[in-house]
Amino acid sequence: MQEYNTIVLNNLTPGASEIKGSLYVGGIIAAGNPLSVNSSLMPDGSLGGSLVVGGIVSTPIQLHSGNVLVGGIVNANFNNSGGGNITVGGSVTGAITNTYGGNITIGGDATGTINNEGGGNITVSGSITNVLNNQNGGDITVGSSITSPYNNQGGGDVTVGGHHLGGVNGPVSLPEVSIGINVEDIRTRFERLSTELSTLSTNGVIEAGNFLSPDNEGGITLIPPGEVADPNEVLVFNVDASFFDGDAPSFLRSDITTVVNVAGANFTIKDFDFDDEFENVLFNFYEAVTLNVDSTFGASILAPFADTENTSDIKGSLVTNNYINSGLVLPPVFDGDLTPWEAEPPTIVPVPASAWLFFSAIFSMVLLRRGQIHS
Repeated sequence: MQEYNTIVLNNLTPGASEIKGSLYVGGIIAAGNPLSVNSSLMPDGSLGGSLVVGGIVSTPIQLHSGNVLVGGIVNANFNNSGGGNITVGGSVTGAITNTYGGNITIGGDATGTINNEGGGNITVSGSITNVLNNQNGGDITVGSSITSPYNNQGGGDVTVGGHHLGGVNGPVSLPEVSIGINVEDIRTRFERLSTELSTLSTNGVIEAGNFLSPDNEGGITLIPPGEVADPNEVLVFNVDASFFDGDAPSFLRSDITTVVNVAGANFTIKDFDFDDEFENVLFNFYEAVTLNVDSTFGASILAPFADTENTSDIKGSLVTNNYINSGLVLPPVFDGDLTPWEAEPPTIVPVPASAWLFFSAIFSMVLLRRGQIHS
């Protein structure tokens, strides 16, 4: 949560908005409105990119900064204008524009247009079957064939294993393409964190003259016990859905890592107007299965079992199972210290491109089967 602005453990459905920080999606970015990612120019996280997708990308992407890693297929247009590398484990059917980007590495075929106008090298394990413009780019290395005329004006060397117009073929040495991300390990890590935090007892004080009234007029204040609190202490508050019935809270010591455990399965947060930016505060919706955010939310959200829809602004890190993004998620990211409850870092398991294609196909069949069952 300190490295990625938005963490979607399963699938993301983009609406008419954007992710202003970095993004991790364990499953699929579904077809939807074009998605703008990382306009706030957050650095790459420890997973190796500012946009990391375990499965398939099916909506147009504008990446403003950082590297991108996609385990499966990219079947939509992708514009990389921020100087990073693009690594795709499977095939690419959409157009790739690498205006100021780095290297393009594709584990399968490239059937969409490739514009490498100011970037690095192009490496494609399969074939390139559409327009290739390598103007001011680097070297081109293709494992199979280039079936169309291409522009290499201002580009580097061309090495092709099979047939291509305008050159001779020869032996090609290609690296194994994998994103090396264990998506199940990442999911398990956040589910355990949420569950373990939910067992902590309240050690702070909720102070409000009207806290028990239906509208909680004037809001409430969450304060540490006693007059002085250790900055290294973790403050814990346990609340339920009634916490969101009135005005937004304030935190007397927002410099201290604060966990607000929220009991309940279904939430619609509306007219809450939590407009501050509490970087050290985490709301743990440990029982939530649906979470609708329709009001500005100025803290981080941990809801690893929930399907979340956002139509407003979330100013902090968001962790959720499935996510419909019709609002904004923007920094600052969570800056608190939960070290005693955090699991070991996710294990790195390199997965070949062929395996990602197999997993992606199986996943798609499961989604189709579920749709038939519920229809």
